[in-house]
Amino acid sequence: MSRSRNSIFFFNPSTRTTINLPDILLDYACEILGVSFSAPPTCSDCVVLAQFDCSPKSVSIYVCRRGESDWTNYRIENKNKVSFYCLGKDGRVGAFDPSLGENGWTVLPKVIGPNISLHNSFMAECNGKIFAVFVKPICVLRLNESRLKWEEAVSLDNCTFFVSRTASLLTPAPRKGTENKIYFPRFQGQDGVFYSLQLGSTVVLEIFALVRICV
Repeated sequence: MSRSRNSIFFFNPSTRTTINLPDILLDYACEILGVSFSAPPTCSDCVVLAQFDCSPKSVSIYVCRRGESDWTNYRIENKNKVSFYCLGKDGRVGAFDPSLGENGWTVLPKVIGPNISLHNSFMAECNGKIFAVFVKPICVLRLNESRLKWEEAVSLDNCTFFVSRTASLLTPAPRKGTENKIYFPRFQGQDGVFYSLQLGSTVVLEIFALVRICV
């Protein structure tokens, strides 16, 4: 979540626990594009990546590791085992490895099919496998990295997908019965909404409390 463009924090609505992150020093012209993190924020090895559009010719990537007091800034010109993937509005996938600094950014060829709408699209990784969810209508794809091609997914390999406009999380199912489901930041009255790949339909359920504790 964010209080402003330069203030990002984690909030668990079930326990009402907040984990604050350092403020990001930004130019006024910068616009946030998205935020991702490598592990649950309770994990000591959690790495947070924030991407900002500060210039027509470059993007700024800020990286902060759990416990650090400042963000590391990389300004990447639009010019490796990869840690982060970003799905662009034009259908291309950008990949960034923070351990390589400015040399860690690369853009893969466009691999989204012509019949897929990029509006309300989400992407995340779990156990080395990258999945994307496209809404209206709902379509779930898995990235075949060797062929640089999206393929239809019939399951999430027993993972659970939490999606939102600024960040998404794909994690091993935190509780029995939550596997192969996509949870949306939407509500019908007091009830949450998820999509079940097994059922192939959207389901409304009572407020869910899904917490994965990192020990």
